[in-house]
This record gives sequence, C-alpha cells and structure tokens, in this order.
Amino acid sequence: LSCIIFIASLAAHMEADDKRLLSIVSSLIDSLLVSSESMQPSIAQHLAPLMAVIPEEQVQAYVTRLFKTVEVSKERYERRGAAWA
Repeated sequence: LSCIIFIASLAAHMEADDKRLLSIVSSLIDSLLVSSESMQPSIAQHLAPLMAVIPEEQVQAYVTRLFKTVEVSKERYERRGAAWA
C-alpha cells in the first residue's frame, strides 16, 4: 500500500500533460480492483484529485470501465473497489 500511495502522491505534483500520469492513474485503478478492501478507500482518496487533471475522454473511459466492473463482476472486492473509485 505504501508504494501505491507514494506513487499517487508523486503524481499529484506532475504536470497535466505528463505522459506518465495516465499510466499511474491506470495502475491505481487496477490496484483498486485487486487490493484488499482495507486499502481501497486510501487508494480512491488519492485517485480522485488525479482524475481532475487528466483529459476528459480518458476520465469517461475509466468511469465506463468502473461501471462495467460494478455491474458484471462476480467478485465482491472488485465491485467494491470500482464503487470506491
């Protein structure tokens, strides 16, 4: 968890046009879907500010992906992680 939070904290200080930012946001979302339920709120807390600086079309793609996960996943932890995001 500390590594994930560290990377998210660094990403908060990156420029909006930094190509690494999208990769970090994608990794955070992936972490939400595989992490333990105790880690999900912390990851989501760091993910929210990053969503404000990435391109809107990418945000829409992430939101669509998360809604699909909530709707179709059979795993409770995945649905909960997607809902946290």
